[in-house]
Formats: sequence, C-alpha cells, structure tokens
Amino acid sequence: MHHPFLTPPNTTDSYITSFGGLDRSPVCPENFFSDTFNTSSDSYPLLSVRDKRARLTVFNGRPSSLLTVNGITFTCGSSLYYNGVLQYDNLIPDTKKQLVAMGSKLIVFPDGYYINTLSADQNGLCTEQGYITSKKTYNFSTYIAITPCDDSGIQPTVSSVPPDVESSSLWLDDTIYPNILKKYSPDTNEWVEIEATHTHIGMDNVHEYVTPEKLTEICGIDSWVDGISMITSVGEGYFTVNKKSEHFKAFEISADETVVFSSVLPRLDFVCEHQNRIFGCRYGIDNTGKFVNEIYASKLGDPGEWTAYSGLSTDSYAASCGSEGPFTGIASHLGYVVFFKENRIHRLFGTKPANYTLYEDLYPGVAIGSEGSLCLADGILYYLGNNGVYAYSGSSPTLISSKLGNEKLHDGVGGKSKNKYYLSVRNNSGDFELYTYDLRYSIWHKEDSVRYIFLSPLEGSLLGIKSSNDVFSLELLSAKEIPSLCKKLYDSSISYESSLKWSAESGYLGFFTDTNKFLSKLRIRLETGDNCSFTVFYKTDSSNVWHECGSIKGKKAGAYSLHFVPPRCDKIKLLIKGTGSCMIRSVSKTFEYAGEVM
Repeated sequence: MHHPFLTPPNTTDSYITSFGGLDRSPVCPENFFSDTFNTSSDSYPLLSVRDKRARLTVFNGRPSSLLTVNGITFTCGSSLYYNGVLQYDNLIPDTKKQLVAMGSKLIVFPDGYYINTLSADQNGLCTEQGYITSKKTYNFSTYIAITPCDDSGIQPTVSSVPPDVESSSLWLDDTIYPNILKKYSPDTNEWVEIEATHTHIGMDNVHEYVTPEKLTEICGIDSWVDGISMITSVGEGYFTVNKKSEHFKAFEISADETVVFSSVLPRLDFVCEHQNRIFGCRYGIDNTGKFVNEIYASKLGDPGEWTAYSGLSTDSYAASCGSEGPFTGIASHLGYVVFFKENRIHRLFGTKPANYTLYEDLYPGVAIGSEGSLCLADGILYYLGNNGVYAYSGSSPTLISSKLGNEKLHDGVGGKSKNKYYLSVRNNSGDFELYTYDLRYSIWHKEDSVRYIFLSPLEGSLLGIKSSNDVFSLELLSAKEIPSLCKKLYDSSISYESSLKWSAESGYLGFFTDTNKFLSKLRIRLETGDNCSFTVFYKTDSSNVWHECGSIKGKKAGAYSLHFVPPRCDKIKLLIKGTGSCMIRSVSKTFEYAGEVM
C-alpha cells in the first residue's frame, strides 16, 4: 500500500525571554510594553508585579514637608513633629516649608526654627530647640532721638539756624517739613542740601543689642524705624539703619515698654546644606522690598548668620545672578552647589567666600514646580525638566525619559529606593502617575495613578506622603522590608495593600516579520503565586476591540502556559491582566510560510 508523502508546514519559532518595561514610541519593540500598570523590573529579565505598599498613619491636616534624616520629621500646619512627637506648635501657618539637616540640627525654613535630634529625651521630645536667629530685648528707660542722616552715619545738628562749621558737618533744618538735610561745602562756603538716605537712632547702651552689617527686625521704637532694616553702623549709644525718615523725632520710653531686636533670615526660594553651610537662592522681592536675583551662603557652622562680612574664611556669602527667570531648585552635588533655573544650571565651586566661583551653563534645568523631583543616586542627579526626565552627572544632562512618550509632565516629586528612582508626576490631562526607573537596566515602569507630594528615603526603603481626595497618609512604597523605625513608631497602625491588580499591554507584534510569513500560534508562559489569576486579550491591526483568548485561575503557586491561535492579520497586540503575584517568563511565536502572490 502506498501512502502520500506529506510535507510538514514550513514554520519558524521566535522567543521573547527578556522584558524591557515601558516604551511608548510609535514602534514599540516586541520585548517592551506600550503601557503597564503595577509592574516592576525587580525580577528582570522577567516581568513581575511590584511590591505591596504599607500605610503607616493618616494625617489630621495637609503636611507641608517631610525629611527622613536622623528620624522621621514633618510639618503639618503650624506644627513640627519628630518621630511622631509634637516638638513645636507655633510655625507660620499656610506657608511652603523646607526641612534641612545640618549635623544633628533639623531646621525649618522660612521660619528658622530648629530642633537638635541628639537632645531627644525618653519621651521623644527634643530638649534643645529654638530659632537659629537671635532675639534681644531692650527694656530700660531711655531718651530716644530719631534723626535723618546720610550713609556716613554721622548724626547731624538739629536746629533752625545753621550751626558752627567746626561743631558739625551735617545740619538738619527742622523748620521745614519734611526736614532738610544739609552738608557744609568748603568750596562754596555754604550749606548744600543733600538727600537723607539713612536714619540715626540714639539710645543709651543700644550698641550692646545690635550688630553692624546685619539684617535686623526692630519692634517697639517708632513706625519710622520698626520693621526689617540693615544695621549700617553702630557706635556707643546709637546705631543707623538704611531707612529714610522725614523728620527729627525725640521722645522717652519707660522700662515697661519693650524694644526687640531680632536677626532676620533672608527670604529664600530653595535651600540645601553643603560643607557645613546653608546655601539658598532668591528671585523676587527680598525682606527689604528690593528685587533680587541672588544666591546666598550662611556663615560657616552658623545657619542663622547671613550677613557676616569680615574678610574671614568663615564669612557669609552673597552674589548676584545674571540669568533671567526664577530659580527652580537647588542641590549639593559632587563637592559643589547646583542652582537650577528652567533653562540654566549654575554651579558654585569653592571652599570659602574668597574662592567661590559661579559658572553658568545653558542646559535644561528643573521645571517650575518640580523641585521635589531632584534626587541624588549613585553620584547622579535625577530631575524633571520641561522636556522630560534628566540625569545630570556634572556635564551635559542626559534625557532618560524618551520611552515615556512626548507628553509634557508636571509637578514632579522623586525619591530613590535601592536601585530605583521613583517619580510621581501629573500629565496633561491632570491625572497623576507614579513611574519607576531602574538605575541598573535603564527600564521604566508605570506603577499606578496615585499622587505623592513628598518622597524621602529611609533605611534603604522609600517613605512618601500620599494625597488622595484631600486625605494624606504616610506610606512605605515597599512593604517587603519594614524599617525598624517604622515598626517602632507605627507598629499598631500599619496596614497593607490587598491583592494587586496589574496589566501589561504590548506594542504591535509583527512590525518586523517577513511579509511571506504569518503568525500561527502564540504561547505565553507565566509563574504565579497562590490564589492568583490572569487573562490574555488580543487586538489586531484591523480591529480596535479587545478579544479574550484565554484565562487561568491558579489556586496554587506554579508555572502556567496559555496557547492560542490568532486570526490571520498583519500585526497583533496583546494585553495581559492579572490579580496577585505573577511573573511573565516568556512569549513564544510560531510563524508559517504563507507563500507569495506574483
């Protein structure tokens, strides 16, 4: 008996065993995904589900800052908390706060209030705390004379007739209002009118309460004097300020009346600690009402002194910045300070004011409102700019977010946990998304649509403040390892996420397939945990409808395979949805030769 000889179909197999994460480019590679939800690169080259999170506590109001240096510190309203203990309850409410660590001190800006974490007692209360600025109270009976003067600080003679030239070089004519300040000119032998630019204040022993060349807030003398001024000169029984008064005024105060002299912090947009100084920057109106575009540094080891200019290496520092536009961020990086604007990066090199040098680079900087995205990881600064996420190692910043697509992202908040950079952003639709960037493999994943207003690393984990419908909670972004401090402070209130829902949508498969072949079979291999499930859908280039092609509900952990035969098409897209722990191990494709029409 003769049997026909059957030629087996001409087939080839192709395997995908390494999954690269998110890629929203027009032609997504076959081992990447055009969209992901709650996926992770933790098991790379396999695609896995992210770790569950843990909620530690819920806030009673809206937090305004978070810092995890030497403990967990945050501000909420007018309150400052350290490791769950209320430390201070009289901060300026409804203002943007910045927390900076300088040694064992944690300082709140712009308030200038600090706590020393080494002084915490058995109840967690820091016994050493207060304002980094000084405050001196004057409460003696004294005669006060307020006199307009010039920048020399010399008190003029106040009279209705010109004084003897030998007795005075300045004369204040008090017969006219505003009083006229005059200076004797030897060339013309006349008293010449000049502008009164400063004010001379005479008080008994006041030189013991004020410091020259120091920004000071005065309260309790007179409306002409009270407020923030620069003390320009000090002598026995007097001081001068850079304010212009219009007339001479003399009066007495009793010991019951209190005059307070308080040193003042400059108004700063952003601050950071670097080499035992606090550095800051300001673009806008300063404390004295003048427009400035400047960078500042505090005195060495003294975060409350910003106007010490004695020619010493420990002095304060200030310099004008020539570039236009507001500052958008600040960071200490590789031994120097980096000041960001949207389209500029300024770098301040040096170890003391005498050798500080400011450089300007025309590089993409931090986007406005994304100062929280600045994060230092392995010597590289990551941040959100106008055109995407950048990695800055000291030379030209490198764009690393091209795989996220061309959509403009806003309001970035970033943080590092182990080998990942987390970034919470708002897209053009107003929705918030949380992305992770694997620093080892340069892979992006989208976790979910939550908003974190602060992120800060803690003991190798990442702590964040989540905002959801005006409810704010303190969370760990991975509950795999709970830091010991979190267990100590929040053990009784920790709650964990339930089983996670996840999904991964591929790009179109078939872009790079020979036109004489067609996809005849698909096999997807996954590994799941207990009580997990997944469903696979497909969509072809000729249809915009997702079709289910199989699902598996695994009660026990193990490896599962799903096979299906797709319809004849040029390109096909896969969508895998699941619940619970899962890893995608491989996708295999079988192609058959379809012949060729001539």
